[in-house]
Amino acid sequence: MSIRVALQERSGLKCELCVAVGALLVFVAPPDAGGDAGKCVQICSSREGQLAGTESVNANPEHLEGKASGQKIVIFTKFVKK
Repeated sequence: MSIRVALQERSGLKCELCVAVGALLVFVAPPDAGGDAGKCVQICSSREGQLAGTESVNANPEHLEGKASGQKIVIFTKFVKK
């Protein structure tokens, strides 16, 4: 059984960190470069940057963090039109 299939069965086709559905990725837990499903997690694209260290984990629901032109930015959600 492939790693992707094993992760899909284990996760129920959801991100294993936030239970989001949709486009999912296989993330290999460092320092391993593969191996088996026990060393990997299935994640959504939102969590990929957080696990890779390119985005910070923000627990404040009033803030959206990202990057623009190489700079870290924080957008206050009260100014975002929904």
